[in-house]
Amino acid sequence: MATGNIIAEGNLDRAKIIDPIFFNPTSVAAATTSEQSVTVPGVLPGDTVFCMKVTHDTGLGVVNCRSSLVSPNTVLITFANVTASPIDAAGQNFFFLVVRTDATLTAF
Repeated sequence: MATGNIIAEGNLDRAKIIDPIFFNPTSVAAATTSEQSVTVPGVLPGDTVFCMKVTHDTGLGVVNCRSSLVSPNTVLITFANVTASPIDAAGQNFFFLVVRTDATLTAF
């Protein structure tokens, strides 16, 4: 039975910061969300992915970042536009932190 800190008990196989990936998101319509895919080498289905865009675009947020459930090397980023106008962000570098577990703990 697992007790204490999960990471200290060894369910984390590896965590890696991926070199910056240049990505040009497509326009996001006003008051909507848009999920877009980007190729990130080394990502496997089921990996936990965190992402960060390096610039600020007023009204545009990154609200989710996840690995594809079926395609290796694919990350899906959900953008939210909270303005009344479309936003077409410029291409820029994105940083990715990829975490892979080696086991799934079901209870403590």
